Amino acid sequence: MANIARFGAVAKALARARSALPAWSWLALAALLLGASLPWRPVETLVIERKDGQAWHVAVPLGQPVVTRYIHSVERTPVEDWYYPLGGMLYQWRTRSRSHNAGLPWKAPDHGRFLSEEGWLVLEGGLPAWQAIRLRVGNETFGRNEMRIGSGPWEALYSRFPGERLCLSAGRAALGTALKSPVRHKTATPQKAAPHTDQKGLSSVF
Repeated sequence: MANIARFGAVAKALARARSALPAWSWLALAALLLGASLPWRPVETLVIERKDGQAWHVAVPLGQPVVTRYIHSVERTPVEDWYYPLGGMLYQWRTRSRSHNAGLPWKAPDHGRFLSEEGWLVLEGGLPAWQAIRLRVGNETFGRNEMRIGSGPWEALYSRFPGERLCLSAGRAALGTALKSPVRHKTATPQKAAPHTDQKGLSSVF
């Protein structure tokens, strides 16, 4: 009975405090608590892993693509690929270039389409999903590999990781620990990436 009485007293005290404070203060408190929890909210990320196991999580807003670009070694045309990270996979949705010679795609895949778009030759839809992508980064002369998230600025991977082989994969991380750029955050502390035990679903991009 004593415990019930104490609980009732506490409930009455809380009710009095609530009635004494204006409604906007409770809304402000709720907004403050929501804002404080955002850094721990899990988000989809692109995991960039180096050969030594160091890895960075780059935040990818929901519905935004990861776009990679390189200069084809024979045709000297830019080639761009769109990937969407979701559920531990990178879903390739579109690829485009300004030429279809020298082994570049030239016809629509199953369940996809091939079209011309402002000077670009575009494959869209019907493309595979990858567990991970192995990306061989060039330098200022060969490859000039770049990357961007959505419509953000192009990041020069060739200046940060020249000559390296990177492994790109989809992951999840707390918003507060995910980066916005793999190039500009040079002092960010890398993490250890989870090993890729299943080699099926790996793609190599040159």
